[in-house]
Amino acid sequence: AKMAATAGELLLLPYFAVIASRAVRAVISARYPEEQVPVLLSLPVQRGGFRPLFQNHMGVYTLLVTGDELAELRPATRALYRKYADFMRRKLPTAMDALMRMMMRCPSRLYNFPVRLYLKGELCTLFHSHTGTFAPGLEEMHGSRVANAYHVPSVCSPPGVGIFFSEYGGRLSMTLSWKDGCLSPMELELMKQSLAEDLGSPVP
Repeated sequence: AKMAATAGELLLLPYFAVIASRAVRAVISARYPEEQVPVLLSLPVQRGGFRPLFQNHMGVYTLLVTGDELAELRPATRALYRKYADFMRRKLPTAMDALMRMMMRCPSRLYNFPVRLYLKGELCTLFHSHTGTFAPGLEEMHGSRVANAYHVPSVCSPPGVGIFFSEYGGRLSMTLSWKDGCLSPMELELMKQSLAEDLGSPVP
């Protein structure tokens, strides 16, 4: 209900991407209180035209969300949606695909140079997704009732976190994962507090 009131039913991905970004921003802001903390975010975009059989049919859209834009949930969600809509309106997914194909053939040193120049400092990762509804209508498997289903994440590297949302039977599940040593106990609590505030539900 909070999601629908904030962003509308059609904006699932930007809504949950903003929630994940705000949680990471809370941690980085605590580490560097004197700095503005933007988050570089990637969102999937459906590829058009020819799509290879054995490759992902989703492209990627990368954008920078500023600290000011992330200050509150509702404005942050709408700012992200406007950027996403502008990206699609300008028909940039094709250009992004061409860039990614070129980067696939680049040596890693060349690939990392603009990233390090642009972002500066230490690199970290945020894996995030709303993976959708799991197996709609599936109530039983191998003779047992299915009570819930949720995403099982991989380990992030470089050190970072993963925040994944999924749904089953009208229930929203969140999986929070992190690489050992990248978050202090206080930072983990900050992240949980941000997630709980935005989701409107306690995070254990």
